[in-house]
Amino acid sequence: MNLMRICIGTPTSRPPWYSYCDLPPGETDPELRRFSIERDARYILPVLQLARRKNPDLLFFASPWSPPGG
Repeated sequence: MNLMRICIGTPTSRPPWYSYCDLPPGETDPELRRFSIERDARYILPVLQLARRKNPDLLFFASPWSPPGG
């Protein structure tokens, strides 16, 4: 295995669903001041780092699972 797909934000498999800039309905954040990858930094990134240690040639393909919430 040399290519791994990574979801950007939450997958649709189970709640709680999230994006990197969740806002209450009607609010906007064009400067991305509330943008955060904290959830992924805690859980996803350590697994990806482990995978790269096991296979330094591993490539990641990151894409959103679905469009952001409206």
